[in-house]
Amino acid sequence: MIETQKTNRLSLEVLQDAVKSAAAFRLRVKLSGIGGGSDKVFPPTYAGGVYSVEDRRIDGRVVRCALLDSVQSQANRMAESLLNAFLPSWRELDPQSDDVAKTVSSELPLLAVHIENHGWVTSLTDPHRFRDASIRDCEIEETNKDGTQRVRFGDSAVAREIDSARTHKATAFYRHIPTVLIFGTWDSTAGEGLDSARVSGAAVSEIIGVDITPSVCTGLRIDPLGIRANSATVDRLKSAKDDRTVDVDEDKNDKNKKPQRFGEGKPGAVEPGGVTMAYALHTWTLSLTQLRRLQFPVESQTTNVGRVSLDSNNQQSDCADRRNTAARTVLAALALYALALRQEEGYWLRSRCELVPEGSLTLEQVGGNDGSFSLGNSEEIREILDLAISRAEDVNLKWSQNFSIVKPRRPNLLKRLRRWLYASLNSQGEISA
Repeated sequence: MIETQKTNRLSLEVLQDAVKSAAAFRLRVKLSGIGGGSDKVFPPTYAGGVYSVEDRRIDGRVVRCALLDSVQSQANRMAESLLNAFLPSWRELDPQSDDVAKTVSSELPLLAVHIENHGWVTSLTDPHRFRDASIRDCEIEETNKDGTQRVRFGDSAVAREIDSARTHKATAFYRHIPTVLIFGTWDSTAGEGLDSARVSGAAVSEIIGVDITPSVCTGLRIDPLGIRANSATVDRLKSAKDDRTVDVDEDKNDKNKKPQRFGEGKPGAVEPGGVTMAYALHTWTLSLTQLRRLQFPVESQTTNVGRVSLDSNNQQSDCADRRNTAARTVLAALALYALALRQEEGYWLRSRCELVPEGSLTLEQVGGNDGSFSLGNSEEIREILDLAISRAEDVNLKWSQNFSIVKPRRPNLLKRLRRWLYASLNSQGEISA
């Protein structure tokens, strides 16, 4: 990681002051391809095999820009970095072990389901965090006065608590799935319209190529057999999934061979060939204004008059202020921790699209006291995060610290999940809340 500019140093006190009055933290980094200024980079392709290209106004000029990594893709990368940091062995966990959830410890609350021939899907890698069928339609063990039993996760006490959470009462989000308060969430299936649980993402990150010149694909490797595009129609045989035929007439009378059109070549298609650019620009922002929209009320212990809110009696108590500030500080530190992890992992986006920073990395505070800060490394930010979590626990806000395993309820659900995941991969998996 490139050493950041030695300006002010981030601390817990800096974050606490910022979440009270500043508008945002911002990081703007100029990048170049690893091959230098004239090196081609390859943006992601979208429907139709095209790049996302548009004009933007930068430094007073209107320039042609290409999207190198979208907001959704960056959110996925930051979420996976957090997962790797809090639970490094998550990919190697034994799905057959009944004790895996009891023996694995994660300081960050996580939900996970194992899908055959795919692997683990967690609340940090699931496209909608925890709202999709991959988690909600599974079963989870729940302990109550009748003992331990398996219930549909969507009907569990934890899910009901989360479903009732809103921006003005975000405590359940904080306790059970705090990352949604950074990356955003929306319960689009609840049918509650504007009253549904919808939280805007506070951390937004994007990478673009600035002042680009498109290139074309100059050629492909010639097939050693001399096969050309559109030289034949290829059909797949239903009776043998791995078999192909180019002679339907020969096989159509065979009852065991039922040809099904597989596809044809597309002559004349132009392959995208990357772009050259003046530079790439990574913009990362953390909206502290959005974090201040979140409130974290809690309830006292049961008394002879029932459960009484600590924030009742129509007064904005000092306790409520301290709780809100403590929770917002934790979320700000968690977002900065994800940023620091990503900086250390580097800017490898895809094949032939690896970038390196030009110059120092400086985190700016926008609004409040303003100022510039050294981001520091992930270990330093983790210390701030751990201290912020401890301070929040002092005001009755605590992460559940559970690694919970959910399992599909019905046999055909696995088939549906595999089909859904395949479709998500085909659409590049860039789904945002």
